[in-house]
Amino acid sequence: MLTLIVAMGLLLAGASGDPNFTSYPGVLLARTEEATESCAEVRAVIERVSPLIGSRDFEAFAVATAMTESRCHSRAWNPSDGRAARVGSARSSRWSEAWAPLPAYQWGSGGLYGFLPTTALSGCASWCDPAWIFDPAISTLLLAEYARSIGRNYLSRLPPEKRTWLAVRKSMAGLKYLYDADDQLDESRRMRERFESRLVEAGFDPGLADRRVDLRRFPGFEVALRDLVQNSGS
Repeated sequence: MLTLIVAMGLLLAGASGDPNFTSYPGVLLARTEEATESCAEVRAVIERVSPLIGSRDFEAFAVATAMTESRCHSRAWNPSDGRAARVGSARSSRWSEAWAPLPAYQWGSGGLYGFLPTTALSGCASWCDPAWIFDPAISTLLLAEYARSIGRNYLSRLPPEKRTWLAVRKSMAGLKYLYDADDQLDESRRMRERFESRLVEAGFDPGLADRRVDLRRFPGFEVALRDLVQNSGS
């Protein structure tokens, strides 16, 4: 499967470390505001990966998130987050040792779900490649791992009825929005409106925003990645 071969072989050899670089070897990146890619193609990838995650609601969550964060462009890139990426990487000796040369991975945020590298791989082993955020299938598994991590570490602090997909979506902008469970902040209300409108646009029930997250059947990123690789070769 080409997408996995590309993802696992993506190394930034020769990248300058300047967050303004625009390509990997053979992989063109586009600024998020200029991104154009078929949401139908992206949705097909998410549909194929979703059975490995085991949640009937996850597909809708992923599609709506991709529509907002990248306009369904798997190689979307936001260099304005370069400083946040550098700070996040520098704080973790785990990643500093594993990702060499380190500056090559501090380009900002990107991929379908607008991930910073350290956010996407926070629940991943040190052998994981930051470039995987630009692979649509692998980054979808990383999104599921992120959602599971938010559920374990933060949603339990909310009332049961507030442990929702919207809460996970809001956490991607900051934990203060996750904890704003009643949407008292203007930005929280805007995030709700955007999330619900993307769900409707994609043909999903907007009520998913207030549905409780259930990822109990998700085996975790590493197991799901193994299954994805095995399935691609079958």
